Amino acid sequence: MKLENLKFNSIPVTVYCVSFEKNDDKLLSEIEDYAIQSANTTYKRSGMNDDDHIKNIVTGKKAEETFHFLMTKIKPNIKITDVSYAQGVDQFDFIINDKYKLDVKSSSLSTKSKKYTIEEAFIKLNFTVLKDQSYKDIIVQAFYSDRDNTNEFYFMTWAYVKDVITNNDSKYIKMNGNSGHYYLLKINSGKALNDI
Repeated sequence: MKLENLKFNSIPVTVYCVSFEKNDDKLLSEIEDYAIQSANTTYKRSGMNDDDHIKNIVTGKKAEETFHFLMTKIKPNIKITDVSYAQGVDQFDFIINDKYKLDVKSSSLSTKSKKYTIEEAFIKLNFTVLKDQSYKDIIVQAFYSDRDNTNEFYFMTWAYVKDVITNNDSKYIKMNGNSGHYYLLKINSGKALNDI
């Protein structure tokens, strides 16, 4: 994987871009195998067909792997325990310093009607916590370009899940296979990633 630190005049924190490279073929193959094997035992949201469900798991797992890589680079002394393979994609993904349950959520920068720039995403997009998945301590949102380009992820900030929940009412959002009641908090309300 490759890490780039991106600076934008309109964003007060470093934006980290982590991308898969050609020598990551083995890891990408393992992610694909994991998605296929776990598809029958992981929660499938309403309206999602089997192929999209597997694609969702692959994207989520890629986001988790890139986040793990990122944290080992920017916080080499942090203890980050990967539990996602054991817990499944609907639990939490990592334990930080044997204390905090952390979940990585992946979201596209492209909707059916608009493609967001990184600067627009920082201002307009949100941390998302599903009402039925509020038992994590920390949430990180990973952004990717679109459903056909999930080999590059952008990370900006993190938030405590309790802050996302207490600062907002839940809102029903209709998405491709991921419709549900979400708590939302703007990405620009989060904390810098190296403060985890």
